[in-house]
Amino acid sequence: MRFLLISDTHIGNPRPGYHHQEPLSEPGPLFHALGKFVRENKVEFICHAGDIIDDGSREQMRLAAKLFGSLPCPTYAVTGNHDLMFPESAEWFPEELPALFPEGTTDYFLIREGIRFDFLTANWGHPPAFWDGECLDSNFQQKQLDILNSGPQDLPRIMITHSPVCGVPTDQTGFPEIYHAPPEQFEKTAFKLAKQKNISLILGGHNHLNLCVTKDGISAVTVFCVPGNAV
Repeated sequence: MRFLLISDTHIGNPRPGYHHQEPLSEPGPLFHALGKFVRENKVEFICHAGDIIDDGSREQMRLAAKLFGSLPCPTYAVTGNHDLMFPESAEWFPEELPALFPEGTTDYFLIREGIRFDFLTANWGHPPAFWDGECLDSNFQQKQLDILNSGPQDLPRIMITHSPVCGVPTDQTGFPEIYHAPPEQFEKTAFKLAKQKNISLILGGHNHLNLCVTKDGISAVTVFCVPGNAV
């Protein structure tokens, strides 16, 4: 099995890029290059770790549906904070991008070749599944825990959620402190759940950085893709 992790495409973003990422004002070349990479490397499916679009609107969802529909393999996704900027955004995604949310909800699991993939919404405060544009208090709610506890529990598992479950270490950045750390409670909760549920890999995004940290045998990975340079 070969799958590809991408994140933070921010389709429809009209503003300057976040840190070192350029705005994806014209996503066509990126998706053309992405499709080429998928074909050449025989990628079976893509996991998108959130911030698919930039403002949570139906209009941007419809643009994203066309772009992901042009790719030669399926994409399965979670929502990020920018995806959830309307109270109804989490309801709209399965309607507008059913191929990316094949279970008809933004929280679900899939089984591929004996491995279980848990796609879980990272909530950003209250109410759940909505981002007010400011609060970044990432957390899991009962809905996410219910997904983890449903279905087969004896398979090796991979968790995909938008919020990184740990910060970027100082030996990677050279900064005096850990960079872009999530709330301490979220980090503790994520690794505790991973250990309880036989999850050996947690995939995420949000920080727009490449990251790989291993704690107690559990690896946390985030990715950064440069628009126009593609994967």
